[in-house]
Amino acid sequence: MLRLCAVALVVILGSLSTVPARAGGQGADVEAAAQAAFDEGMRLMEGSQYEKACARIEQSLELAPGMAAQFRLAECYEKLNRVASAWRNYREVAQAADAAGMLDRAKLAWERADALKHRLATLTIAVPDAVAAVPGLRITWDGQALLRELWNTPVPVDVVAVRVDASAPGREPWSTAVVVEFEGAHARVEVPPFNEPRGTGPQLDTGLSGQTVAGIVLTVVGVGGMAAGVAIGLEAQPRYDATTEDPNLCTPEGICSQEGLAIRNDVRVQGNIATAVFVAGAASLVGGVVLWLTAPGGEEPQADDAVAAKALGKRSAAPRVGLGLSPGGVLLRGRW
Repeated sequence: MLRLCAVALVVILGSLSTVPARAGGQGADVEAAAQAAFDEGMRLMEGSQYEKACARIEQSLELAPGMAAQFRLAECYEKLNRVASAWRNYREVAQAADAAGMLDRAKLAWERADALKHRLATLTIAVPDAVAAVPGLRITWDGQALLRELWNTPVPVDVVAVRVDASAPGREPWSTAVVVEFEGAHARVEVPPFNEPRGTGPQLDTGLSGQTVAGIVLTVVGVGGMAAGVAIGLEAQPRYDATTEDPNLCTPEGICSQEGLAIRNDVRVQGNIATAVFVAGAASLVGGVVLWLTAPGGEEPQADDAVAAKALGKRSAAPRVGLGLSPGGVLLRGRW
């Protein structure tokens, strides 16, 4: 019985080893290009070059969509620890196979998807009723529209930094970045109430120039970003140390088990996120401080005395400041 099951598994996997021909309308050159991309992707997977392998299989799918290439792409994503992407593709293959009556193929894909459930990280984009009622509200994550049905719902995501944007006609747009730090994490972000349309609503006079307010806000955001980057990095360090201390994970010579390699890959991703968050925070901090310190003061007091007026003086030109990122860090240019 065990031998029969093994043979069945080989038959199923063998049926997923090529790109199926598409019916009608597609030239032989397109089919050949799709098959070549798929074959190269499989060779790259065998050589553990998963980033390049996934890219080639994705290209094959764009040319000739099919269950075979999609199943292999799910396997490739799984190797890269892109758990949500792998889970989603396994499920799509399973659903397509069910619809086509390919029960063995569907069973295998469902099993692969179910095996990843406990590793899924999720992101909930919470939209309060008052915000959801804003006419024309549009929410995107990483540039893709989020269906209204998925608002306030945990959605599986890969372990990455996700950019969330919300916009509506006549309202100030809002955006933020959410860092999904590790497998099994459940991140949540709430879309805040929109500002009133430009030029309407009560105006609050703080006595500060717009440049000063922007500088203060950027400074605070920068400090928070740097702190977040440090925290993410510190959280990753113990996980890496565990692989060096446990010979079952990694030997002193650097030879690691599959589990050890997975942990170190996760730590590497987390370290990259920490670096990106820290650098963004540092850039925001520098920009905020520069804006704050170079902001012009409020209205100059009127001097009744000619000597007092001369003492106050006036700058001939406002300072000009430029801020950017260079390969070595933050680049500041300016004239005072």
